[in-house]
Amino acid sequence: GLRGAVLAAGTAFLGATIAVQGLAGSISLAADFERELNVFRVTAGASADEMERVGEVARELGRDISLPGVSAIDAAQAMSLLARAGLDVGDALEAARGTLQLATAAQIDNAQATELVANALNAFRLDGTEATRVADLLAGAANESQGSILDMGIALRQAAAAASVVGIS
Repeated sequence: GLRGAVLAAGTAFLGATIAVQGLAGSISLAADFERELNVFRVTAGASADEMERVGEVARELGRDISLPGVSAIDAAQAMSLLARAGLDVGDALEAARGTLQLATAAQIDNAQATELVANALNAFRLDGTEATRVADLLAGAANESQGSILDMGIALRQAAAAASVVGIS
């Protein structure tokens, strides 16, 4: 009797503890997502309508199975970093997928991928819609050489200023 009561209480307590930890984790993730969206709003100067779209795109990217390991928070962070790099709201939205694809392909973090993509977009005055093309070109160059995608991005950054001066697109 007593032993059964202790085991039953222990199981109930264990179940409640697991439930509370799961709820706390969910609340923490939601708070992190909202914080990243607020960072984007302030950085990009986005309107309420634009922020609705930003949240929607971030959640879509987080659910996209072609981007393994990418969460909605990762997508919101990538958009925030793109906005910090000077892209407007529309370009940041358009560039997020390509940036996350680059991070996944190169096995680098979002900040490094964002820097590579933003440098190329800004240096060659490209729209955010070109981010996937930039990611593909960096990956293709790395595949054809002994360098990594990160190496190709650094080389592109170093060559971009000279290319711009002489008018190379």
